[in-house]
Amino acid sequence: MNTQNSLDKLRTKYLIPTAFWTVFIFWASVTSVKTLPSFSFELLIQPDKLAHLTVYAILVVLTLWGLKKSVKQVPTKWVGWTFCLGILYGFFIECVQYTFFPGRYFEIFDIIANIIGCLTGILLYKLFIKEKL
Repeated sequence: MNTQNSLDKLRTKYLIPTAFWTVFIFWASVTSVKTLPSFSFELLIQPDKLAHLTVYAILVVLTLWGLKKSVKQVPTKWVGWTFCLGILYGFFIECVQYTFFPGRYFEIFDIIANIIGCLTGILLYKLFIKEKL
């Protein structure tokens, strides 16, 4: 499928849930209170990291679902862009937390959880939407 033709047909109303979810992630990321954790690999299985994984998986699924509803078949390139934008958004949120919110920290394990969440979202989309990617 030609990406430019798909882009011309894109109906953004199907991406409204993605926009709301993106705002929710930002709000939740800047309003919750954290303490600086000690370094441990157990950080990857803490509820906080599972929350990161979950919200970024949902973000990717909502985005891909919106794109599919809009153009019927999501070009593979768009799946890659969705993955990359999810990771960049997570990185941006970590930077905002560290820069503008005292007591908040940039956590590499949050980034790792976000990446795993984005990958999980792609797998869930493929599994439940049954579209070849």
